[in-house]
Amino acid sequence: HPVARVVTLSIIVLLAGLAMVAATEQPFEALMPAPWWVFVMCAVLWALSEVFVYHVEHRSEVMCISWSDLPTMLALAFLSPVAAVTLWTASSFTALQLQRPQKPYKAFFNLTLFVFEASLTVFIVRLVVEPGDVEVWRFLLAATIAIYVNGIAGTALVECAISCFEGDPRRHLLSGI
Repeated sequence: HPVARVVTLSIIVLLAGLAMVAATEQPFEALMPAPWWVFVMCAVLWALSEVFVYHVEHRSEVMCISWSDLPTMLALAFLSPVAAVTLWTASSFTALQLQRPQKPYKAFFNLTLFVFEASLTVFIVRLVVEPGDVEVWRFLLAATIAIYVNGIAGTALVECAISCFEGDPRRHLLSGI
């Protein structure tokens, strides 16, 4: 059954995301400590980036452009991995649900996707940059690569979820990326 496959995929995605956070060194320490208002600013910006998405149509394909990279960069620099993943997930998921309530299985998939994307992004950056030893060029390069990889992984997972309903995951995966 397609819904069961999406729920199974969601559980796998969630476990993978949690494993990445657990494997991150110093998961409760920010790269560069910041005042409390950075936390609030990231939450607001993530929520707004989920609500105000720019849609571009090209050759009957719709591409969505989000401004979520800004709070992501701020969170990667100034929030701990646990805070970043929790805040990214909570603010983005809440905004999405308030704007477009979804069926439970789809909401669960999106929730786990937020956890996975945030965890993957933080994990990649923390492989390269450690708290207390932040070189700006290294951070910016790692964060840019992490956000790019996050986009590819997120697209691939969405295409896998769609293929649970429409079949042939290879076709969906290749056309989505």
